[in-house]
Amino acid sequence: MTVPDRQFCSEQMARLSGLPGYPKTEEAKREFIDTLQGAFSFVGGGDVLRQWVTDVLHEVEFCPSQADAWRAGHRLRPAKQQPHCRQCDGTGWRPVIKYGVECVERCVCQPRAAVMAARLPYRDSEAE
Repeated sequence: MTVPDRQFCSEQMARLSGLPGYPKTEEAKREFIDTLQGAFSFVGGGDVLRQWVTDVLHEVEFCPSQADAWRAGHRLRPAKQQPHCRQCDGTGWRPVIKYGVECVERCVCQPRAAVMAARLPYRDSEAE
């Protein structure tokens, strides 16, 4: 299957209609459909969306939120192949020396969003 269209997303959302927390207003339903369409907008996303809804129906007791759907769509989308980088060797972090100390910094080959998605903990320089 290709990228899911609005009708397909609407049909998948209708499968969730029996769960508590399902959107009540037409506006809320339209927004949820928009979220599904955006979150699963990749080739093969329709199949992934169908399977996600099936899993939701078997595993949870409440209708997922728009945020749940958005996170699921982005978590389940296929990873992009990154070209090999000579500076970071594909890790996204390149070694540098600052003030005589060897450390790493984000490589220019990596988009900032990918680094933020890694959820690396903040390190306070005065903590240790």
